[in-house]
Amino acid sequence: MPQSTIFKWKDNGGWIVLCGGGDFTAEGHMLVDGQVLSRTVSNFPLAYIWSDIDAADKHLEQFQDLGGRTGFLLDVREESPESTAQQLEEAGIIVLGDGIYFNEVSKALTGTTLEAIERAFYDGATIYALGRMAEYLATWIPDLVGVQKGLNWVENALVKAPYDPEKHTNTFQQLLAENIPDAYGIGLGTGAAIAFSPQAQVELWGRQAVTVLLGKNLSIQSESES
Repeated sequence: MPQSTIFKWKDNGGWIVLCGGGDFTAEGHMLVDGQVLSRTVSNFPLAYIWSDIDAADKHLEQFQDLGGRTGFLLDVREESPESTAQQLEEAGIIVLGDGIYFNEVSKALTGTTLEAIERAFYDGATIYALGRMAEYLATWIPDLVGVQKGLNWVENALVKAPYDPEKHTNTFQQLLAENIPDAYGIGLGTGAAIAFSPQAQVELWGRQAVTVLLGKNLSIQSESES
């Protein structure tokens, strides 16, 4: 995995973009969308894995208005894994959308479907995850009783999206301290994104309202020296 200070992420592929979500018509969010379109290396279509069909349909229209890239909606809950895999492997951008069916959609991102996402990523596709889907790409996900395992595309991280420093900082710090003191947290505000490039660079897109909290056993100095 590439590493930049404390950040490590899945390598040999395209961009990984984690966004706090929120109103996709807001300026910050549109800036993130524009960066996704302009920085993606692959020219293949955009596949939108939706958790809210109405929101995804309107968001897809916005993508087309911003960059003219063709795209399609994908229901991983209903389509067969084989059909889903075929469509995902032909995608240059894969959006993982948040919404009311998040739990069902996240459970479907396994096996053949997840392997297809990985193959598209290795072929240069950008993986663009919104809200709770951004949480799901990290090693750890916050839940009601502590943390649970995510997909580990961003290693050793606990992501909270969306994140409000005034509301969430104390709880977030407590989750790190009590459950994963050797990890770190990334809080993503609405319309803010952290982007991990194929060239081992970390960038902030959109509103840049991104908070990084270190677990009590972790420091940037010790990580960079290890």
